Amino acid sequence: MKVTKHILANLLLTCTLFFTHNVYAIHCTAGADNYFCRDEAQAVIDTANQALNTSNAANSTANAANTTANNANATAQNAQTTANAANTAAQNAQTSANKAQNTADAANTAAQNAQTSANKAQSTADAANTAAQDAQASANNAQTTADAANSAAQNAQASANNAQATADQALKDATDKANAAEKNANIYTDSKITDAKTELNTNINNSKNEAITTSNNYTDSKV
Repeated sequence: MKVTKHILANLLLTCTLFFTHNVYAIHCTAGADNYFCRDEAQAVIDTANQALNTSNAANSTANAANTTANNANATAQNAQTTANAANTAAQNAQTSANKAQNTADAANTAAQNAQTSANKAQSTADAANTAAQDAQASANNAQTTADAANSAAQNAQASANNAQATADQALKDATDKANAAEKNANIYTDSKITDAKTELNTNINNSKNEAITTSNNYTDSKV
């Protein structure tokens, strides 16, 4: 645009010079030396024509430059529009990126919190697992102790059963022996009583017979 204004300024100056020389030519025609004035006027006209041609060429150049400038301006405006659209897109992209970054930061924070919770849960699970293992070990020890106690109780029960069987057998044997002894004692006593009765009866009979005999003998002696 600045180049076009400069060319138009030169064109205006050229036209001013043309009109100045044209007035001078008219003035010379009215003078005494008509031939010289005609030559001078022709020279001025030629100069004016050259100036006009130069002006036309400059005007064409100016028009072309103006067209080029307009095209450049349109291109620049299009480029500016494109740049503005690109800037808007970049700002939108930056906004989206910021939102995405915020979302990512929030997700990262949530992930870190989840990891912390997971670590705590893992620690709790490890502690619970350790406690469960300790409890299992204690249960195993208690089971071993209970098994040993049960085995000892079974052994004691077996011993008690054996002792009871032995005691029962001893009691039976003692009872049988006592019964046999009592039976034998009764038989012996009955036998002795029978023998004593028999001997007593025999002695009584003998005493009776002896008394009778003695009495008879005494009686006979007295008679």
